[in-house]
Amino acid sequence: MRNGVRVVMLVIPLLAGCGQHGSAQAPSPSASSTTPAPPISGAGSNRCATAQLQFSLGPANAATGNYIATVSVVNRSGPACYLGGYPGVELLDAGGHHLQDATRSTDSFFGSYPPSHRVDFPPGGSSSFDLTWGGNDPCGGTPAQQGASMKVTPPGAYDSATIAAHLTVCPNSLTVHPLGSRPQQG
Repeated sequence: MRNGVRVVMLVIPLLAGCGQHGSAQAPSPSASSTTPAPPISGAGSNRCATAQLQFSLGPANAATGNYIATVSVVNRSGPACYLGGYPGVELLDAGGHHLQDATRSTDSFFGSYPPSHRVDFPPGGSSSFDLTWGGNDPCGGTPAQQGASMKVTPPGAYDSATIAAHLTVCPNSLTVHPLGSRPQQG
């Protein structure tokens, strides 16, 4: 019986101090407090996986030897997802061999692009990104490269998708711009 009394005597002082020492009471709600906004409909909480997406390269437009083409990205899966940043792009020849990797930039002959940002893809939703390059052959004494396809890797992913890309590109001129951004003239 004495052991039971000791345990109770030790526990009571510990419990009594729990609510008093160093604790602060939560402030009472005021008229100016805000409630969190509801989630955006169709916004995904997971990054899009390569297998969820379909990529297609649109036709190229040119001005004074500078080219631009848009790659469309469609979420062909059921769940919503998101991406943000720059896709990886590798240009390949007809044999599937590496020609060049696209560099990342917000600047181009066609205008400046806003910085990268999050792009939400509801099921069936789409976005795009631009590729720009120099294509006057010969390219300052160096022959242009003849692309047949390209590997596209979504931002934050490791797997890539291969799409047709019949492009004449000067060496080291292929540039990728942020997903979901269009060039701004000015």
